[in-house]
Amino acid sequence: MEWMGFSCCRSMVDQKYWARCFDGAHVICGFETIEKDVNLGKQWAAEMIKDGSGDVARTVMQAWFNACETTHRPKVSASDSFKVVVIAKTVWCAADFIWGQGYVYPDPVGYNWLLSPWHFKWSYEISLSTAPSPTIRKRITSADLPKREGASPSGGLVRLEPCNGEGVLVKYQDGLLDQEQLLPVPTYEVIPRVVDETYVLDIANEMCMAESILCTGDVGGDEVGHIWMVDGSHELQVSEASGAVQFMNSDRYACPAFSEPPLPDDADAMTRAEDFLTATGFLPAEGYVAEVSQLKQEKVHGETGEIDPDSSWVLEKRVYYARAIDGYPMVGPGAYLTVTLGRDGSLDRWAMGGWRDLVHHSDETPISPLDAIQEVADLGADATVDGMPLVDSLVVDAYTIAYYEEGPDEPQTWVEPVYVLECTFYDGSDTYVGEIYVPALNLHPRGSIDAPDDSSWFGEADVIDFMGSATQGSPPYTYEWYSDLDGHLGSGPSISTSLAMSNRDTEACMHTITLVVTDLLGMEDRVNIRVGVDDLSGVEEDGKRTPDVLALATGTPNPFTSETLISYGLPAAENVTLEIYSVTGQRIRTLVSGRQQPGAHKVSWDGRDNDGRMAGSGVYFCRLLAGSQTAVAKIVLMK
Repeated sequence: MEWMGFSCCRSMVDQKYWARCFDGAHVICGFETIEKDVNLGKQWAAEMIKDGSGDVARTVMQAWFNACETTHRPKVSASDSFKVVVIAKTVWCAADFIWGQGYVYPDPVGYNWLLSPWHFKWSYEISLSTAPSPTIRKRITSADLPKREGASPSGGLVRLEPCNGEGVLVKYQDGLLDQEQLLPVPTYEVIPRVVDETYVLDIANEMCMAESILCTGDVGGDEVGHIWMVDGSHELQVSEASGAVQFMNSDRYACPAFSEPPLPDDADAMTRAEDFLTATGFLPAEGYVAEVSQLKQEKVHGETGEIDPDSSWVLEKRVYYARAIDGYPMVGPGAYLTVTLGRDGSLDRWAMGGWRDLVHHSDETPISPLDAIQEVADLGADATVDGMPLVDSLVVDAYTIAYYEEGPDEPQTWVEPVYVLECTFYDGSDTYVGEIYVPALNLHPRGSIDAPDDSSWFGEADVIDFMGSATQGSPPYTYEWYSDLDGHLGSGPSISTSLAMSNRDTEACMHTITLVVTDLLGMEDRVNIRVGVDDLSGVEEDGKRTPDVLALATGTPNPFTSETLISYGLPAAENVTLEIYSVTGQRIRTLVSGRQQPGAHKVSWDGRDNDGRMAGSGVYFCRLLAGSQTAVAKIVLMK
């Protein structure tokens, strides 16, 4: 395998680990970030397949940088940045072909990677971070709070516990949320662009007049919604979904060099970028230079991290434009514009994310920042626009209101405000910073399954009445019902249906029933219960069906943070023991010990051991012993 792509690699921080990654691989691509870049692989694949197989390594490196720029989103906080890295054994690896087609450059004669662990690294790093535009509205941070007499430097944190065990523990500085009066903010409708071959040729014509490139060439499309124009090494790509533009000179962009190229300094790079965007008509009135970054090539010692100054230099400068509307910053994977300049200021690449055209629609009063943060505590990632890291807890350090723009290949009809929560995340012993985005205008809908009760049992031929309801959000709501075994069950606030047995004809089974509630704005909530099915009528007891075999459900919720409810069913009266064990086999807690009658039973576990001490985060096993029968279920505790 000539190439490896890692979704996230924190070992980049320590150079010595990279030397051990090259056994059998010529190049490694990665990025250092805590973001939720789920579309990175899709974008990278689209870049890779546009010219078919047999790409040289340089083409793959270009595709990697393009994909990372497209899927990483700009940040409100200057400290929350990322580093994109490609590492190779030798600089000659850029001439290698992959997938077994074409010539693969051998290691230099006498080269022993284990004895001489030098490698070449290409990475984007910020060289100039400019101050935000003066029109950007002020962020509210903990540093803005008035000093209170007697307050300890680290005290004053308010805790928001998850209401149902499915969210995350959130903390914030007391007084942080009292700093801003809630005023109406604008909402915007997206003006759709008609993207066709004429649209692409118009862009090419502007670039021809400004740069004498793309004056001729072939125009075509691909299967992922892009229209292309190619003129030699000059490649223009436009997204049909948003009109996002990406131009690249494949002979110049991100190409390894054997000597240091003459480049413009940061000030000249900004001037050159502005001149190009002005000449082509792509300089947006609401854009401002957020930073100038540089693509560096370095020869690095894999064990010590030492950099060889005689083989390390800057290859290109990239001017990064951010966007602000009515003083509010724009965030999201579509809110960027970059111009990359190479040797003697040559235009090596420029890209414009969605940067959609907008028209004012209405002014709306946002929810309070406390409501937004409480949503995160209650719902976790489901409260956010594009997800959040899986962590034990977080502290909100600052917040502001911004607008979220979808990625270049995603359709978008409205641009509405979000709360940008700048957070410190805590995951075990790891601590890192990042941003999460929470809708600012509406609370998420909250769904509820009103019938049947959790852990109810039914016969295979029984018709079960499922009833749901919803609150909050923006009605009207849509309701979709699913079973993890039977798939989609039906639509509407109430449905009547039967559930199938397991694949083994005589074996009872538990279905996880999920209700997905979606409101008018497309916000979702998911709730679930467990329902048992057996093949006989059984015995009715308080509306609960007695199962014909021993049945044990995983806890609800699972994973859990403070308490989980464990459901089980007994086919007959038995002496019952229900215990919690660690993955090492240590008994943590005895929840039930004694004789019980047949039917459905429930017991809760608060995450503590038999001595009342809180167990640590991790995987645990619930073991049910009833007579001669045994059942085991896995439970995950997260703190």
